[in-house]
Amino acid sequence: MELKEIINKTFQSERIAITDIFNAGNIFGIVYRQRLIFKKNNVVILENKIELGKSNSQRCENLENENWSGKFTIDKEGKHVKCELTNLKSATTKTILADYISDGILIGEVYNNGSNSGEGKIFEVIT
Repeated sequence: MELKEIINKTFQSERIAITDIFNAGNIFGIVYRQRLIFKKNNVVILENKIELGKSNSQRCENLENENWSGKFTIDKEGKHVKCELTNLKSATTKTILADYISDGILIGEVYNNGSNSGEGKIFEVIT
């Protein structure tokens, strides 16, 4: 697939966990996936979709209600797509650089708040 084919597609990450240990060893956590949605006019949205939660409902709700929105551009040489996202509630930023590693699978590097240290992430096309 070519990067220009990402428009009007939704990609989903592998499962992600946020965990905490409380009260002498009780483990609480949230299991979720992120969805990267590419729209016309170079609009990109990142959503969190909760799958399982063993945590207080407010924490789950806050994570699912994070609203990341921004723009994407495709490198002139077609090497990668660059997503510049802002969390509309907290004004924090996220940059994602991604490219196809296989048909329908994006491999990406996610940078939070201008950090030079990225985190690897895989997104697979779902629509």
